[in-house]
Amino acid sequence: MHGGTRARAATTRALVAASLALAAACAPGARGPAPPPDDAARCEPLLRALDRAVAMLAEGRNDRGERILAALETEGATAPAACDPLLVEAGVTRLGVLGELGRYADAAALAEALASSGSLPPEAHDYLEGMRALASHEPTDEHPPLDAAFAALDRDPASARPLWSAALAVAPDDALALTGSGLGRLALGDAKGARRDLDRALAQHELATGAEVEPVAWWPLVPEPGPATPVTLLPEGLRGRARFEGPQGAPRARQWLGADEPAPVAAETPAQPALDAGPWAEAAPSGLRALLPADAEHPVRVLELALGTERRLPVAGRCALAVLSGDAAALACGEPGAAGEVLLVASDGSLARFALGAEARALALAGELVAVAEPARTLVLVRRGAALELARAFEGGASALALLVSPARALLLRADGDTLRLADVASGAELLAAPKRCDRLRALPGELVQCGAEVLAPNGAPVAYRGPHPILLAVDGARQQALVAAGDGTPPAPRPFAAPVALPAGPWSETPDGRFAVVSYGHALGVHALATGERLATWVPTRHGVAAFVPGGRVELWGEPGPALGCRFDDVLTVFEVCRERAVAPGAVWQALTGGRGYLEP
Repeated sequence: MHGGTRARAATTRALVAASLALAAACAPGARGPAPPPDDAARCEPLLRALDRAVAMLAEGRNDRGERILAALETEGATAPAACDPLLVEAGVTRLGVLGELGRYADAAALAEALASSGSLPPEAHDYLEGMRALASHEPTDEHPPLDAAFAALDRDPASARPLWSAALAVAPDDALALTGSGLGRLALGDAKGARRDLDRALAQHELATGAEVEPVAWWPLVPEPGPATPVTLLPEGLRGRARFEGPQGAPRARQWLGADEPAPVAAETPAQPALDAGPWAEAAPSGLRALLPADAEHPVRVLELALGTERRLPVAGRCALAVLSGDAAALACGEPGAAGEVLLVASDGSLARFALGAEARALALAGELVAVAEPARTLVLVRRGAALELARAFEGGASALALLVSPARALLLRADGDTLRLADVASGAELLAAPKRCDRLRALPGELVQCGAEVLAPNGAPVAYRGPHPILLAVDGARQQALVAAGDGTPPAPRPFAAPVALPAGPWSETPDGRFAVVSYGHALGVHALATGERLATWVPTRHGVAAFVPGGRVELWGEPGPALGCRFDDVLTVFEVCRERAVAPGAVWQALTGGRGYLEP
């Protein structure tokens, strides 16, 4: 490493120490006299924000503390003069934190402003000169060798500590070295030191790329991740390549190798379980829910999307098909290519089973009836007490099914190749065999059915949709639009629709009040405002938990989604711990669905 770089490293280390001393000098105990009573009420919110920021800094949460101080500075612009001592204290405290984060240009600009107002403490003038000098340096492309440190971190974090210290001694602003150091401290139980290192790494990534951090989930498009693995990043569906190294195959940093040309990608990737089950929605935002498939560690789960609570069903193993209706769920489970079984889980959690003679190809649920298609026959099952019994069998399989149930009768619709078949369940009589191909069947109110992008009457004739709210007839992820039937009898019309990936959408449904649409996109599940098409949240279930991404670069977590999460800074992808403090916002989903954005506040 060149002598100039070493000299800058020494200056940086000295100024980081000065940053800590400067921030410590502004502890609440050194605070000046309280404002007059008339102004105290207007200064009180600033005082609370300052105390909160100081508490964050005491825990090593420098990024969050700095953002609170920056917001306080903005709010203080309209505060009475009696609040000025608090604002000066906040400014000097922020000055020290900016230096510790390595944001030298921002620190120099703030110090200049404080100096021009006569608020810069005398001991900080040398600090200002140092910040000016560091801000004038061109970024270096030289990075310390870190392979040995990362290898030691994987084996024994304690033995890696001297290696990280040595790396940071010569390159205190190296984001990758700061990341490794922070991960090492975290493994050793030093949460405060880890957060300081990781917050500084976050700041250096943002400075280097000029991009604000964005939490993402990544999916490899090949079974085994390796060098330059093609991946998709959710929630925005960006395709590119990344290297996967380190503990549990997690990406580290400088390993996102740039975006490929946008192109549709396959929904099936064996590295993580897909969201095979179709979503189902209730009227209230708190009732939005989805079915999450089982894996080796978890049973089938029903997730209340807005609240983040889950209900575990007494079902384990591979369930390739699943549907929700009310509080009941039907699942077709078994190994691929083998005969499995149909399970019906009632709202009280009781379970009924029916053994199949072949692999299930399609599934539908309405009330106490379950329809399941095998390759050569289609069965209608009915729940009687604790048993699931055969009510009717029809020759021929189906690629899609729908049950139309009314007080007068129950009808079964089957998409059988290029033929749409309608049969009466009670008598077994076939009422219709029309030449029509339906890649999607869905029961609608009034004994109507959605066939692909059309609405049909029971006799197979297309009809104008009249209903209490709009419905989706098609979602085109590549064109970012949806075909919507308004419900007033007018022809369906395309509308903007913010799909997260350029994929054909899977199952979807709308809330009965017409406010939301829930759409499955391969590995992701999106909730949209039906009126505008805006995507309000994107759920990404993994083997370890669920991550829900909301607008503004925030994420709410249920469980620990594990190595599938990362932080993206433009063309840099790194481990999630770097941006966890900034990105995680408990309660963000409920706020996003109800129009709030309070989760963006620091």
